[in-house]
Amino acid sequence: GAVIIMANYDARNIGFDKLLTSIFLENNGLPFPHTINGKQFSNQLEYPFILKSKSGSGGKSNILIENEGDLIYYQNKLDLSGYIFQEYLSGIKGEYTCGVFRGRNEEIRTIIFKRKLMGGFSSYGELIENNQINDLLIQLAKLLKLNGSINVQLRIHNNEPIIFKYQKKDVGIFI
Repeated sequence: GAVIIMANYDARNIGFDKLLTSIFLENNGLPFPHTINGKQFSNQLEYPFILKSKSGSGGKSNILIENEGDLIYYQNKLDLSGYIFQEYLSGIKGEYTCGVFRGRNEEIRTIIFKRKLMGGFSSYGELIENNQINDLLIQLAKLLKLNGSINVQLRIHNNEPIIFKYQKKDVGIFI
């Protein structure tokens, strides 16, 4: 008699991989940070840019690459098959964590927190309303045919919300 709520397979599969997330966003005309597979990188991005693991949450594995010396160091140090290079999105205008839920009746609910980071994790969040972000979240839920819930991380870059990661929320079991 238990009901299990979790995101549908496609939403989870795409969200577990930051490269697939970027490709999905690009293919669907949503704003995205330019992202390149670690093994296929050959200076396609302007400095600074980010080196990060393709999967996982939190920013502990994120490395800011500021110059060619940094790039060469990490190319020699790491097996880049599990990494991506991604356009650096300034957090000056804020970083946001958003919850998105879409039920079987296709009703979509969102919640938006402007957050402060400490050690790669949110240390403080302020509940806000932002129509531009809300519209982007609703569009994402529809394109994913979301059934369940996901968390979305984004930054405002050039006055536009840009999703740089989303992931499934923990499974909820209701009895």
